[in-house]
Amino acid sequence: DVAPTLLALLGAPVDPRMKGKVIPVVSGLDAGRREVLSRIVVSTVAAQKLDPKAADENARKLAALGYISPSARVAEGVVKSSAGLTKSALNNLGVYFRFTAGDEPRARAAWTEALKLDPSYSSPLINLARLAKDRGDRSDASRLLLRAAASGLPDAESTVERWASEFEKSDRLAATRLLRDAHLAHPNSEVYRRDYALILARGNRCREAVETIAPLERSSSVESVNAAAAVEVCLNRPERIRDLLSRSLALDPNQPRVRDALASIPQ
Repeated sequence: DVAPTLLALLGAPVDPRMKGKVIPVVSGLDAGRREVLSRIVVSTVAAQKLDPKAADENARKLAALGYISPSARVAEGVVKSSAGLTKSALNNLGVYFRFTAGDEPRARAAWTEALKLDPSYSSPLINLARLAKDRGDRSDASRLLLRAAASGLPDAESTVERWASEFEKSDRLAATRLLRDAHLAHPNSEVYRRDYALILARGNRCREAVETIAPLERSSSVESVNAAAAVEVCLNRPERIRDLLSRSLALDPNQPRVRDALASIPQ
């Protein structure tokens, strides 16, 4: 009831699709109901790039929600218009349809419309990916997730890791494909490289796993070096495992489990 009441207080009409009623907080308060949103044209113009000092965690979260633009996504001088709603409003409308109204087709339509205004808008991409994941379409979910990751999705690596872990519980092939495609799309990401190598090793594709993770053996990341040692277990090469675990401890001596694993390797 809050939104219709505020509109009435402002002297604005209430859209007939609003389910709430005008609360008579003022004697005689009322508002006519007529369809207005589709008649309003909202223009989106090119935005300035974020100042580096503003690109902190909160700014990235706001950018992911569509409230600020992390870059000038619309070419300078070009104006994009849509009847009624901006891309962020369409994204939020999709969230309303999906989680409040329980109307997945209209949620999908709203997010698809948002992508027409900005094909690299990560929020509707990840929302559509979640829809695909919920209906069991892991292929489409992975495709949309990686598009969202390439479009600046916050914590993209963690999200891909989490989804791959979920997929692997019932569909290792889908998880392997997701991590493979993430690695191919971002070959400089240690996270994707080691996760892909580890899932190959768990699937007994040992040679492929070792070849994939080989560039990380000299990494300064203990996670990557430990992953390389874990992959060597697949080929049962104790000398290589010992060398890698020793290197890991040299990087960070405070790893009791790694120290115990090293001590357990037969001489």
